[in-house]
Amino acid sequence: MKVNVYQTIEVSDEQRVQLADVLDGKTSKRQATRDEIKEYAWSHGASWSDDLVESWNAVFGDPDSDSDEPDLDDLL
Repeated sequence: MKVNVYQTIEVSDEQRVQLADVLDGKTSKRQATRDEIKEYAWSHGASWSDDLVESWNAVFGDPDSDSDEPDLDDLL
């Protein structure tokens, strides 16, 4: 069976920059291209935007975390 699934998603400029950072593995001043966004969204499915935040936090650290408090994994 063939099923054609087509959907348009909204991507903010901030998300485009975050995706470029994640793909490059460093802070970049560029925005992700349309093809990069398509590939990322296709491979991550409906949760692509949540996965992008998690990936960005994994590479650059969570900006909401308190850096003064030790990580529990460091204490074990």
